[in-house]
Amino acid sequence: MKLAILNLTGGGISGGYKNYLQSMLPRLAADPRITSVLCVAPGSLGAEELATAGPKLRFVECAPFRPFHNGVDRAMEELLSSYAPDLIFVPTARVAKFRDVPVVSMIQNMAPLVSWEWYGPWQKLKLWVQRAETFRAVAQAEKIISISGFVHDFLRGAWAVPEAKIAPVYFGTPVPAANPRRPSNLPADWTSFLFTAGSVEPYRSLEDVIECAEYFRKDLGSPVKIVVAGRAKADMRRYEAHLKRMAEKAGVAADLCWAGQISAEEMTWCYRNCLAFLMTSRVEAGPTTVLESMSCGAVCVAADNPPLPEFYGAAAVYYTPGDGRMLAARIREVLAWEAGKLSVLSSAAHARSREFTWEKTVDKTIELFQEVLRNARAG
Repeated sequence: MKLAILNLTGGGISGGYKNYLQSMLPRLAADPRITSVLCVAPGSLGAEELATAGPKLRFVECAPFRPFHNGVDRAMEELLSSYAPDLIFVPTARVAKFRDVPVVSMIQNMAPLVSWEWYGPWQKLKLWVQRAETFRAVAQAEKIISISGFVHDFLRGAWAVPEAKIAPVYFGTPVPAANPRRPSNLPADWTSFLFTAGSVEPYRSLEDVIECAEYFRKDLGSPVKIVVAGRAKADMRRYEAHLKRMAEKAGVAADLCWAGQISAEEMTWCYRNCLAFLMTSRVEAGPTTVLESMSCGAVCVAADNPPLPEFYGAAAVYYTPGDGRMLAARIREVLAWEAGKLSVLSSAAHARSREFTWEKTVDKTIELFQEVLRNARAG
């Protein structure tokens, strides 16, 4: 099978998507069912840095994606004509029509589909564009990969996508960094801390973290230190500033360390050294941070909204999202546990993470590709 992977983005890449490509590209190229892989991406994505090119894996740059256009422009059409793929895979839920070559797409970002109420007018316009593009991609593709039951249920319920068109394939668990190191901007005297990580966006519900910190300081009289890792995109800087003002007003600014974007080595160190990892996000498709936290054996306190329980299972303690006091109560409960009980939950998290493997992801993905090709040839 000659496979063309079209990474149709505006030029950016999330940490989860980067990990996906790093993990999938060499495995796809190594599988005997795949004869060659053409990986096409904007230059700013740096896709060629994520895997080593070889006889079966080739990288080519393309122009950044433009909404409401067929992702296959004239230059890419010439490229695909020369390559003659059997199947096109678009991991970013974008439209890409090329002759009669079947297309498989995948939804990695649920925020544009379900999280509008937390955003302002300009952000809502951008979300609408992303949602419309995702809808077009779903309609065009032969199959849609759903990376969680949450994605599947949305497609079936909200968009009435036929069951036969949806293929569930979980991501594998990222491998912890080999050389963990303490973040350089973490205060030197912070020897005990809670940890949370992800993009600084309204759907992450960091307000819960701030309310929780306020409750610990003012009501319990026992302040906790919380490291908040993650980058705010340009259009989220005002929101990030709002969160910091909220922390100032609550009197807990000194209890929060806004670490910004940290490296994989620093992430691993934080997972392994925090008192607990806090997963407060309201909207995730298939959260990489959940898998990362479990693979490092972190004790996790998570919101009980989907798909978090789908991934954590019994390897986390849950709270109701939007309730910072309940989050604080769950953290207080965990911090009071004896070492043996903490070790049991940590071991359960690590064992749970091993159920999500990249070998399973690759095998199910290729089986899906083969099914699509068989159907296309039979039709």
